[in-house]
Amino acid sequence: MSAYEQWLDNGNTGTFDDFLAYILSGGTAKRASSIPQGAVNASSTATVFTATVDGITELKDGVCVFLKNGVVTSAAGFTININGLGAKPVYSNMSAATAETTIFNINYTMLFVYDETRVSGGCWICYRGYDTNTNTIGYQLRANSGTLKASDKFYRYRLLFSSADNTKWVPANTSSSTNATASRSVNQRAINPFGRIVYYGATGAVEANANVSASSLWDQYAVTLGYSFNRTGAALVLTYPAPVYLKCAPQADGSAIIDATNPYVQALPSTDDGKIYIYLGIAYSATNVEIVQCKPVFYHDGTGIRVWTGTRPLVTIDSPYAAITLSGASETLSVTFSGGRQYRRVILNGTTTLSMSLDSSVYSENMVLLENTGVSDAVVTITDLAKGGVTVGEGYVPASIEVAAGEALVLEYEVYRENDSTDIGVVTMSSAIINV
Repeated sequence: MSAYEQWLDNGNTGTFDDFLAYILSGGTAKRASSIPQGAVNASSTATVFTATVDGITELKDGVCVFLKNGVVTSAAGFTININGLGAKPVYSNMSAATAETTIFNINYTMLFVYDETRVSGGCWICYRGYDTNTNTIGYQLRANSGTLKASDKFYRYRLLFSSADNTKWVPANTSSSTNATASRSVNQRAINPFGRIVYYGATGAVEANANVSASSLWDQYAVTLGYSFNRTGAALVLTYPAPVYLKCAPQADGSAIIDATNPYVQALPSTDDGKIYIYLGIAYSATNVEIVQCKPVFYHDGTGIRVWTGTRPLVTIDSPYAAITLSGASETLSVTFSGGRQYRRVILNGTTTLSMSLDSSVYSENMVLLENTGVSDAVVTITDLAKGGVTVGEGYVPASIEVAAGEALVLEYEVYRENDSTDIGVVTMSSAIINV
């Protein structure tokens, strides 16, 4: 069939010269605008829509119509009857062979194409994009595999996190409350900060070590955050629209533990607080968050916000404090850190014995640079750590350190959580020897 014949077959009339004039005057654009348009009749109901549309006299494959709905949002199994040609069910172009439900919202204009063969008796196919106003399969992302098991027994509507070893789902909490406004204790099990975060969208409880059904897990979904992280016993009050971040303490083994007091925040820190922040999504109401599939991790390195890759780079900024010079033969020193990734420079200029305590509160990855500029070797004894749990002189916590004359070494102070419950301080000694 020639283009001219196709033009005639589409319902146009005229000579070949008329056809050429149609093409030269922008016929393609006109053809797109030739799809009939109509409005839903005021007498329509949520399940039975009627409309009067000029130019449609019969229903056959490919008949198209734009309909504007100014009456009522559609309900399950709704039909459309145009020009009295028969009430036909509506199906989606995006889903399986089940009738559409609430997709034709009031004040929507949507494209419908008639299909004679999809179901017996014919139907209208609704062509639509993602509907970002409701939780429809069109834009939410659901899991496809339910092979991981629960680390703890958990209940309805909460976020689940990949465990540190990626073998289990760690629930945000283990509360059995069915009320989103009930206060909940944050689960202190370690998670993988780069692991998967999903929403459990069912009401049934899942026992510890039981498989979690994939049909209940969503990577992208609109969630009521109170079921996961309500710490007040009242309804959450989120700023919206605004981002929501999960606040965590990074651990020495690469895992992270969600902050027990303030598990989520809506702004990244302006200073280095030793924490990492996992982006969850955007708050769209005072209590609800649209979690997203891609969840980058951030931290503040003392100069600005950076992307967390698993470890902090070596300290490259100067200490905010002046060097401490000790000259007495025997000295006592208390070193305190006010943030993460700071260091203190301690110069031993004639000091041969030093008793030193360390306090970095909850801040991790701090360093002490010991420089012996004297002529005699110095012995440095660690007398106390701000965080208990490790006995000085055992494991990685040295009872005493020898700094040779004319040399320097680095002590690294870490704070991490042991057995998912106790913050402890650990000091390790760098093997690097620096000539001074």
